[in-house]
Amino acid sequence: MVGDSGASNHFVGSDVGMFDVQEINKPISGVGGTITQTATKQGKLVCEFKVQDGTTTRKTIDVKYVPTLSHNLFSITEELSKGAKLSSNSKLDIRLAYPNGSILSFDRRIRTQTGWVPCIKFAAPLQEVAYLAQTTRKEKVNINKYHELLGHPN
Repeated sequence: MVGDSGASNHFVGSDVGMFDVQEINKPISGVGGTITQTATKQGKLVCEFKVQDGTTTRKTIDVKYVPTLSHNLFSITEELSKGAKLSSNSKLDIRLAYPNGSILSFDRRIRTQTGWVPCIKFAAPLQEVAYLAQTTRKEKVNINKYHELLGHPN
């Protein structure tokens, strides 16, 4: 995911894993070049970001879906508006530190003709599914049976 200091929102090129989705038809200029593209959905996405030292951070972000987008864009300014603090380290990795103590470190780069843009690796959108178990029987149900079948939901 490319860190973008000029993006007004987070943008993704796939709607897989999005929830709380609303259909929209919003032209987006400046995304992926000079051609205006259209966001067709907005919603939320649970992502797991991974830095090169193996540290992972799970975060739910608001996203807009642009079907023709070639790179997912992470809006640095949107995160700053939500309380993140911007810094960099000795390797020039751009870092966002959050009030809860979590840190996103853009420790990957895409080379351009005259420099680079910061990137962070994120796992395919997490698709967590929970099914509630219930019974209409009047008898007691041993909760350990469900535990044996389902395990821990973490």
